[in-house]
Amino acid sequence: MAIHDYSQLAVRYQELASVDGITSVCTRRHFMEAAEAALAHAQRLGQPLVALMIDVDNFKQINDTHGHTAGDQVLAELAQACREHVRPDDIVGRYGGDEFTIIIAGITPLRATQIADRLTRPVARVLGRDGNPLTYSTSVGIAESLPGWDLPNLLMHADLAMYEAKRAGGGSWRIFQGTTGATQTAATSRK
Repeated sequence: MAIHDYSQLAVRYQELASVDGITSVCTRRHFMEAAEAALAHAQRLGQPLVALMIDVDNFKQINDTHGHTAGDQVLAELAQACREHVRPDDIVGRYGGDEFTIIIAGITPLRATQIADRLTRPVARVLGRDGNPLTYSTSVGIAESLPGWDLPNLLMHADLAMYEAKRAGGGSWRIFQGTTGATQTAATSRK
């Protein structure tokens, strides 16, 4: 009986270490492990693989104005939206405070823009302190893995594209276009 209890505890601890408690997506550590494996697999097969870096615009203002509970609800809602717009085998993780990352194998950046477009549309299911729907927007950066890139390189380029979307006013997406490490991004987005 004691062995059975320890086995259940081990499974529970593994779950706690791999799933973010607020958003129910992968923790950063678990995401990085799964994304490394997905990238290696895609490279072996010669398949395209894209990364989407997603950030809530003005998240600090949401927390300051409506409280951390509302902020947590925004994060949970965004994580749910991320899961709804990808396939079950795609990898969704919480990358940082209000940043999420999605790894999708077998699609091109053009297809990824359709997902990014859906994720940049404001949602209003969370209520603010005043009881009214709290609308927010997101900025999304997209990068496709090129031959020889490792995961940190891919995520860095998605992050550069995301910050370009933020500099453009947020609520939009950008695609990293550089092949030699340049920080060019596409000017196409949806506001």
